[in-house]
Amino acid sequence: MRFARRLGALLRHAPVAEGRGTAFAPLRVLPPVVGRCPGFNFALARASSTAVPAALVKQLRDRTGASMGKCREALGAEEGDIERAVEWLKKRGVRSMEKRANDAAEALLAIDVAADGSAGALIELRAETDFVTRNDIFQQFCVYVANLAAKHRPSGGAPELLEKEIGDGAGRPKQIDPATGLGPALLELGSVLGERLVLGDA
Repeated sequence: MRFARRLGALLRHAPVAEGRGTAFAPLRVLPPVVGRCPGFNFALARASSTAVPAALVKQLRDRTGASMGKCREALGAEEGDIERAVEWLKKRGVRSMEKRANDAAEALLAIDVAADGSAGALIELRAETDFVTRNDIFQQFCVYVANLAAKHRPSGGAPELLEKEIGDGAGRPKQIDPATGLGPALLELGSVLGERLVLGDA
């Protein structure tokens, strides 16, 4: 646009030389005009900054169980830093899980019995879709919660169990901090799996 304006002004004020049957303006060397398109430059910068290696996306997915799209978004936002990307998923996911209103309709049951047979527990862990209930991390956590219930034997049912600390027992999913309570742990795991998780009364 700047080039067109300058060229038009130049031609309007240039002396005209008369040739045989032709009127023409003498050629002049113009300084180069460097044009910038902010939107285009921004798009290029954005594309280059969010180009995340597939191996890094897979590494984050294996660690958190989150979708490939979410992992790529988290790594792009945190400039490829795995640890910060994990925290990004937790913070964004927990906020959305707390506000999510739709019910968790799919369920998985798990049973655990103490080694001496003195106590047992049956728990129901629900998610929004069967896609998540088939997830290895979800199933592992479901078994772990059943083990937790058999250990604590909560007389108050699910509400009481939600207040118990996860602990560092065998089979604890590596995504869950052992010092976290079961209630916040469900929010955290739901954030990386992308769905709301609910502990039901089996």
